Amino acid sequence: MFLFLRSKRRAAIATLTVLALVLATGLVGCASEGAKAETIETDVVIVGAGASGLSAALSAYQNGVENVIVLEKMPFVGGATATAGGGMHAYRPDADPKVTEANIEELFLYWNRTGKFTNNARLTMLAARLSAPTIDWLENDAGVALEYQINENEPTVKYTSLGRAAAVIDTLYTRVKETGIPVLLETRANQLIMEEGRVVGVTATGDQGQELNFRAQHVLLATGGYGNNPDLIPASIQNVIYYGPVAPTGDGHIMAQEIGVPLFNMDKVATKHFGVETKPGFGIHIHWAVAQLFTKTGAFAVNKEGVRVVNEGGDELDIALASMHQSSDGRLYIVMDQESYDLFSSVLVQYNAFTQEQLEGFIAENGSGITKLIKNDSLSEAAAALDLDVDAVLQTAKDFNAGVDAGADAFGRTGIKEFGDGPYYIMQTVARFATSLGGVNVTDNLEVLDINEQPVPGLFAAGEIVGNVNGSYAHYLIWCYGAGKHFGDIIPAYIQ
Repeated sequence: MFLFLRSKRRAAIATLTVLALVLATGLVGCASEGAKAETIETDVVIVGAGASGLSAALSAYQNGVENVIVLEKMPFVGGATATAGGGMHAYRPDADPKVTEANIEELFLYWNRTGKFTNNARLTMLAARLSAPTIDWLENDAGVALEYQINENEPTVKYTSLGRAAAVIDTLYTRVKETGIPVLLETRANQLIMEEGRVVGVTATGDQGQELNFRAQHVLLATGGYGNNPDLIPASIQNVIYYGPVAPTGDGHIMAQEIGVPLFNMDKVATKHFGVETKPGFGIHIHWAVAQLFTKTGAFAVNKEGVRVVNEGGDELDIALASMHQSSDGRLYIVMDQESYDLFSSVLVQYNAFTQEQLEGFIAENGSGITKLIKNDSLSEAAAALDLDVDAVLQTAKDFNAGVDAGADAFGRTGIKEFGDGPYYIMQTVARFATSLGGVNVTDNLEVLDINEQPVPGLFAAGEIVGNVNGSYAHYLIWCYGAGKHFGDIIPAYIQ
């Protein structure tokens, strides 16, 4: 049930106050040239209307904090979450507290393993402890539709958002609007306002270009990641393409840096396997196609030198790292016979990755375009078109079939067929990412820590802007919702 902690009369007053705020501050209408910046006072400013920002606004209201304003630079809400799939893990609560604690620890260990043990253990444990209460809140207090099946023998539960994560954003936004809390779209936060060592607000540019000063006791940075800002992407991952939305440009990271807040884990992004470049530095994923290709067919992947270096159906991060570090050009090449390509291309078209006409166009370019897909009756000629080591590719095909015949693939892949007859197809792939993993460090109450690991008074952060929660791999959805909810739970104690 969606809980309102204020009477209808108070809610009506809040709505009228919002209307007065909008009119009085010039948030409607054109900005006059040279006009003085408008100042708006509130208790809490939330920068960003994605999973964390919307969750924080709703949770704060449910905990009695109504004087909240949400700023969003885009003309829509949701941020990167609006494009996410919606899967989340949480620990399974049990009637026995000892079992519950053991389940929390299992989730914590799982996230550390997938993060290659580069996580900030304290923050990962915080995320684990928040997970099940967050699921309960999403379902029962926010009205989010989730699908799951609880197994008493399993320590964790996998949840799926019905309608993907976009549906969750829709629901949260609807609930926030019902509270009367203003969400100001096309309002870009520019700089944190510091006075006597304390954050006391944020400057912004409104939807008509007007200058705005939001004065607040507390500012929550829920600005997301930095994947679409090449200036914040280190050289070590320049060979990884970005396939996420346009919004994550690291605005909160930059604002925090400007006041001396250190950033951590900035050399890591949630690297995944088998992306396809469609323009320099950017592209798409073909996850659905490779998921079937390497479990049902005799296709395999080689590096620039023409040899296999990884189990193509294995861990996504391991495959991505192999592409980045075990191929001289940072790419892997999927080698397919006709049967493999028939399945591969049909799945690509089915999931709208490419049309059949686009695939035929790539083939016609014969490797001269950005997206490289080769077709040739000869495997040697197909490999030569991409400047692969021809002899190595031919030998790899022989070795692959020998492993199939022996029932023991060299990389442990199972359920595969022999590499068969042509025509043959080779597609160039590259590691990809949509989620960045670096950012600020925070306390367990989400207070941003300065260079001396002391809280910056008045400044909080939640969601993807918090660095090192997941180490080298992202399980961010549950953290983003959970951190936002957590902020709403703790912020009443900070309000003076």
